[in-house]
Amino acid sequence: MVALRPPPTRSGQWIRLVMTGLIAIHVGMSAWMVIQFDGVYTEGRPAPTEIHALVAVDKNHSLYDVKFERATAYFFYILDRDSNAAIGNSANNSSGDSETDSNGSGVGSDSKGDEGNDGQSFFTLDGTRATILTLLFVLIYCEALLLVRMKNIAWLRGFVWFALIACFILVLPLTYLGDLDGETSTVSGDGGGKAMVHKSSDTDIDIVPLGLVINYDYSGYDLGLVAPENRSAVIDNPPVNGSEDAKSWIAFESTFSIAVGKNVQSLFFLPFVWFFIPAKPAKTIDDQSGDEAGEETAKVYSIETDESE
Repeated sequence: MVALRPPPTRSGQWIRLVMTGLIAIHVGMSAWMVIQFDGVYTEGRPAPTEIHALVAVDKNHSLYDVKFERATAYFFYILDRDSNAAIGNSANNSSGDSETDSNGSGVGSDSKGDEGNDGQSFFTLDGTRATILTLLFVLIYCEALLLVRMKNIAWLRGFVWFALIACFILVLPLTYLGDLDGETSTVSGDGGGKAMVHKSSDTDIDIVPLGLVINYDYSGYDLGLVAPENRSAVIDNPPVNGSEDAKSWIAFESTFSIAVGKNVQSLFFLPFVWFFIPAKPAKTIDDQSGDEAGEETAKVYSIETDESE
C-alpha cells in the first residue's frame, strides 16, 4: 500500500513555514470582509428612496461605496425635518426644566453611558482587528516553533487556525454590525435613534457558507417631522391615523450580505499544507537515550573490528 502522507523532511518544514508566513501576511494585508447593503424606504416621507452600498473592511479601515437611487424624496425629507429633535429635548422643552450642575451643563445619563462603555472596548471592530492580527502572528510563531521540533505545538497551531476562522466568519461581522448601529441611524436621519418613537425593529440572521445574510427592518415615528408643540403628545401616544402628526411614520427595510474576503479563503489551504508536509515529532528522552545507545554500540563494534584485524 502506498502512503499518501510523505515522511517529514527538514527542507519540507522550511517550505511549510514559508508558505504559512506568506499566506498569513497576504491575508493580513487584504480585505477581510466584504458587505453588500441594499436598503429601501417603504413608507413615509423618504420613500421610495433606495440605498445601495459596497463596504470592504481591512485591518485599518472600512471603505464605503454608497449609491442613492430615487433620492429626491430623501433629500426633501432631510431638508424638512428638525435635526435637533430628540426624545430628551422634547421632554425638557415641554416641561421647561432640566437638571443642571453649577456650571449650567446638563446632568443626565450621558456620562453614565460613557462609563458603561469603557469596559466593552474589546468587543468592538477595532478590538477584533487587533485580535485577528495577533492570531496571524501567533500562527507564524507556532510554525517556527515546530521547525525546532517543540512538543505539542501542533495542537496550539490548530486551535489558533480555528480561532482565526471563527473570527473572520462570526466575530468580525457581528462587531461590525454593532459599530454600524449608530451609522445606520445617521443615514436614516433619525438623530442616532433618539428622534424615533414607538419604533419597532426586526433582525433575521442566517448563516451561509463563509458569511452571514442579515435582514433588518425598522419603523417608527420621526419627531423631526412633528411640530414642536405636538412632540410630547406623540412621545406619550402614537398619533391618530390620518392626522398631520401621523405623516411622521417611516418604515425602512434592508439586507446585509456579509462574506469573508477572497484572500481570506486561502487560510483553508493551510491544513492541506500541514498534512502533506508534516512536522518531525519532537524527540523524547527515550529516543535520545536510544540514539546514544546506538552510537555507543557503533563505537564498540568499530573498536572490536579494529582489534580483530
